[in-house]
Amino acid sequence: MSIKKEMPNIKYEVTVASTGIIEERLLRSELDIGFVEGDITNPSLAVKPIMEDTLAVICSNQHRLSSQKSIRLCELENEVFILRENSSGTRSKVESILRENHISYQPRWSCYSFESIKEAVMHNLGITIMSPRVVSRELQNGTLCACSIEDVSLKRTFDLVYRQNKYFSSALERFIEICENIQNV
Repeated sequence: MSIKKEMPNIKYEVTVASTGIIEERLLRSELDIGFVEGDITNPSLAVKPIMEDTLAVICSNQHRLSSQKSIRLCELENEVFILRENSSGTRSKVESILRENHISYQPRWSCYSFESIKEAVMHNLGITIMSPRVVSRELQNGTLCACSIEDVSLKRTFDLVYRQNKYFSSALERFIEICENIQNV
């Protein structure tokens, strides 16, 4: 189901930002809804799980891990990482797992843009942990490789977030229904 086909006259604006920024903009009523992968802490916001995703180690096709389909977490010891910005939910999850398991790593780059991260990793400047969905084209053409981590869970949930008691127009209600049904596209 395509939102554009079903709702051709709907006007919308998309903001791509960290979970913290989306949370702030929702609280200031600058956004109607948000989709986030990080933790929402403000009780004024309702959180509804929409879709599951699993992160993976992403590396260039020249990296030592490129031929492996799965690794143990300890194999990431002292690796150079290209990471999202500090307020990113993905970065928080990755760093928390590495810290909890006493894995030393080198956070060499911090980027707001997935495109910048992909380019740095493709040039073998470090590795990252992100959703394979973000790099599906690069995985298919072989410029990037993905491997799972056997001994930790890298599952996460994308959540729909909105202010408690928010009024939803019929168009917004339909948009949310469509989003709830995409699950694992």
